[in-house]
Amino acid sequence: MSSVPADIIRKYAPYFRIHYNYGFRQDYPTHDRGPCTRLIQLTMPGRLNSLERHDIEFIKSNRDLRVLGGSNWFRFPAAIHHDAFSSFRRLEHLRYKSYVIQHETHQRLFQPISGTLKSLHLMCRHGSLGIEGLVFPRLEELVMELFDPQDTWSLLENCPNLRALGQFMDSPEHNFDYMIRALNAGKCPTLKRLKWRMSNTEQSETFAAMLERRSGLQSLDLYLGSVNSRLINAINHHASSLTRLRAHSERRRLPIMAFILGIISSCGQLKDLIVEGIMDEAIDPLMARSSWKNPDALESFRLVGDISLCGETLGWTTMGTFEQQPELPIEGWRLSSGSSRDVQNPAFLRAISHVTQGYGRLRIISLNCVNYEKVCPTMAKKNPLDLPEILAQVGRYITIWYMYEDEGYEFQPKDMLSCIQVSHHFWNTLLPILWHIFDEAAMFWVPIDVIRKYTLYFRVHLNYRLRLDYRSDNREPCTRLTHLTTSWKDRLMGRSDIDFIKSNPGLKHLEVSHSIRFEAFYDDLFSNLQQLEDLRYHLFDAKHHHGPHHQLFQPISANLKILHLKCDEGTLDLKGLFFPNVKELSVRLPNPQDVTDLLQGCPNLERLGSVLCTIDDSTNAIPTLKSGACPLLNDLSIMISMEQEEDMAQALEHRTGFQKLAIQLEELQGRLARAINHHASSLTHLSVCVEYFELLPVFQILSSCGQLKSVKFGSVEYSDMEILLSSDRWKNPELLESIRFGRWDREYGDPIPDRVLCGWTIPSRCMHNRETLETLFEAANGFERLGVIMIQCSVFKKIAV
Repeated sequence: MSSVPADIIRKYAPYFRIHYNYGFRQDYPTHDRGPCTRLIQLTMPGRLNSLERHDIEFIKSNRDLRVLGGSNWFRFPAAIHHDAFSSFRRLEHLRYKSYVIQHETHQRLFQPISGTLKSLHLMCRHGSLGIEGLVFPRLEELVMELFDPQDTWSLLENCPNLRALGQFMDSPEHNFDYMIRALNAGKCPTLKRLKWRMSNTEQSETFAAMLERRSGLQSLDLYLGSVNSRLINAINHHASSLTRLRAHSERRRLPIMAFILGIISSCGQLKDLIVEGIMDEAIDPLMARSSWKNPDALESFRLVGDISLCGETLGWTTMGTFEQQPELPIEGWRLSSGSSRDVQNPAFLRAISHVTQGYGRLRIISLNCVNYEKVCPTMAKKNPLDLPEILAQVGRYITIWYMYEDEGYEFQPKDMLSCIQVSHHFWNTLLPILWHIFDEAAMFWVPIDVIRKYTLYFRVHLNYRLRLDYRSDNREPCTRLTHLTTSWKDRLMGRSDIDFIKSNPGLKHLEVSHSIRFEAFYDDLFSNLQQLEDLRYHLFDAKHHHGPHHQLFQPISANLKILHLKCDEGTLDLKGLFFPNVKELSVRLPNPQDVTDLLQGCPNLERLGSVLCTIDDSTNAIPTLKSGACPLLNDLSIMISMEQEEDMAQALEHRTGFQKLAIQLEELQGRLARAINHHASSLTHLSVCVEYFELLPVFQILSSCGQLKSVKFGSVEYSDMEILLSSDRWKNPELLESIRFGRWDREYGDPIPDRVLCGWTIPSRCMHNRETLETLFEAANGFERLGVIMIQCSVFKKIAV
C-alpha cells in the first residue's frame, strides 16, 4: 500500500488489525503515526535496522498482539529494551533475532510472554541469551540457532510440551551438535516433528543414532547432503507412527531414489510424501503400488526436481479470457485452482493411471508445483464461493455494461474477465453470466469467431442482424433465447431469419420491429413460440402481404400478456382473434377496424397505449371504449383531434376507475377537463400534451383530482410553470412526487457550473436560465413529497434532508 497517502493511513489506523512491514515507508515515520492499539499481528521488514523507544511504545500499546515478527524478524541491534514484551497478554507466535553480543540477559525480556507462547523462532549468532531456568509451559514449536550451547540446553530442557523442533537451513555445525546432545539426553519427550539439515556423512550417522533412541515421531523434514543405510533404518524405527516425510536432496547425484524406496516399503502409515531433487526416471518406481508398504494410507504425493513438464500455457482468446483447460486423460482428476500450467509429462500421466488403480485415499498429486486433485462429490466445501449458486448470485453484481448520460451503453467486461480467470470453478460459473446478453450494437468490437464460440450461452439477443459482417445464414445454432430484438430497418426478412426465430421455442419477449419488409409472407413466424408473453411487432406495409394475419397470431394468442402492434400501411384483418391474457396493448394501425377488433378481443386489458385516432375515422377506439369494452382498463394513452374531443369526453364519462391517463391533442377544453375530473378519486398519473396551453382547464383538474402523484404538461411557458408550481392551486399538493414540463422552445442561459442549486441537483451541461430555475425551485419547495422536476430532457432532483 505504498501509494496510499500517509494522512489517509493515519485517519483509518484505529481500524487496523493486521499490520505488515512496520517501518518500511520512509514517508510514514514510526514516530508520527495515528493511534493503532488493536493489532493482533505485526511484522517488520528486514530493512528496519534499529528499534527506537517510540517503536517499542507502539508495540507495547497493542496488548492483544498474537503474532509478532511474521515471516520477517523482531530484532534488537542495539541495547535491549527489557520491557518490550511486558504488556502482552496473548502473544502466541514470535520470531526474534538478537545481534547483541554484550552480556545482557534476556530473562526479563521473555518472562512476561513465557506462559503464552506456542511458537518461537529464535536466532542469536553472537553471545548468550542468559535464559537459564525460564520455562515455556505451552511452547509447541521451536526453530532455533543459538551461539551458546547453554542456551540450547536450557530451552530444550524447559519446554516440557514441545512437539515440533527445527533448525535453520544455514545453521552452523556447532548448533547441530548442541541440539543432538540435548535430544540424546532425553530432552523434549513429547517431540513428534523434526526439521533437520545434514550436510555430511558424519552428521547423518549422528542424527540416525539420535533417532534410534527416540520413538513416536510423526513428521520428518530432512535436507540431505548424505544418506546411508543406517539413516534409513533409523527412520524405519518410527514406521508405526511416521505419517509425513519430506526429503530434499542437496546434491544432484545423491541416491535419493533408493533412500525413499527404502522408507516407503517399511513405513505403513505414510499419508504425505514430498520428494525434492529427483529425475524423470524416478516417477514410475515411486508410484508403483508394489513399492509401498501400505499404499491405501497415502493422501498426498508431491515431486519436485529436474522433471520435464512438457506443458502448455493456458490459451487466451482475442478478448483476454482463458480457454477451458483440457481434461486430464484420467477420469476423476482435475487441475487444482491456481495452477497455471498443465502437466503433459508421459511418466507423470502413467503415474496417475497407477493411482486410479488402487490408492484409495490419495487426493493430491503434484509435479513441480502443478497440482492435480481428485474429484470427490462428497468433498466438503471450503467456502461459500465454492457453491455455484452463491457464486452466480455474486457474479450478477459485477459490472459488465457502462451506461452513458444520454442513456447509451457499452459492453465493458473488464471486471468480469478478471474474476472469471480466478479458477475453472469461477470460469464455469461466471461464463454464462458474461454472455447472458449479446447486443450486436454495443458489442460491435467483439470478433465474430468469439461470438460463434460462445453463442450457446446467449439468452438475451439484442439488435439481431445489425452487424453486416455476421450474416444470418452463417451463424452458430442459438436455440435457448428468452429475449430477442431485431434490427431490420430497410432490410428484407428471409427464410433464414424465420428459422432462427422458430429455433428458439423458449422465447418470452420478441421484438420484430424497425419497419421490417418480408421477402414473402410467412404465416408460420410464431408457430413455435407457445411460451411468448411479450410481442412488439412493427410491419412496414401490410398491403404487399395479403396473407392471413389471423393465422399468423393464432399460435401465440392464448399466452400473450403484452402486445405492441404497429403497421404503417394496409390492413391486418384481425377480426375474431381472442387474447384472453393480454394486460397491455399498444396499437398504431391505419385501419380503425383493426383497432376495434383488437379491443374487442382483449377482455382483460388493463393498459391501452399509443392509440392514434384520425379525423376521418368512422370506426376507431373511442366508440369502442364508450361502448364498455375492456372493463378492467385503468391506464389509457391516446392521441385525438379537436373534432374528437367531445367523443373522448363522453367515453371518459362512461367509464370509471382510471388511474393513469395520457392525452395528446391540439387544445384542452373545459368539457374534456370535466370528464377527466370524473376520475378524480382514482387518477394518480396525468399527462396532457397540447399545442396551445391554457391554464384555466388545467386548474379545474388540479383543484379536483386529489390523488395525483405524477403530472406532465406539454408546451408550457416558464411563467406558466411557476404558476403551476403554486401549491394553493392543487387539491392535495402533499401527494405530488414528480412533475414534467415540455416546451417547444427553450430559454437558454450560460452553463450552470453548480451541481446543486436551491437544494436541487443540476445535471451536467445544463443550459437553462439560472434565475428562472431558482424561482421554480423556490416554488417547488411548497410540495412536501415533490422530488423530481423535468423540463424537456433535463432532470432535477431534490436533495433529501
